Amino acid sequence: MSTDRATEKGALDRKLNIAAKNERRLVQIHETTPPRVKGDIENVSNAVVMCFLSWDSYEIRVEEKKHTMQTE
Repeated sequence: MSTDRATEKGALDRKLNIAAKNERRLVQIHETTPPRVKGDIENVSNAVVMCFLSWDSYEIRVEEKKHTMQTE
């Protein structure tokens, strides 16, 4: 593996580790709320936690669910 390639892989590994830690922290906040993480999206009470990973970046967003039905 070339030095440049090793450096890129190391940078990606660090970003993935940071993303995983952040995702676990978000999950821990709502650890009693099922379902657990499934792939990229987890429903957490009235929020959706999304983790996007790519070669050069990561992003974790928490968005409020859009309700389509009126509830009492």
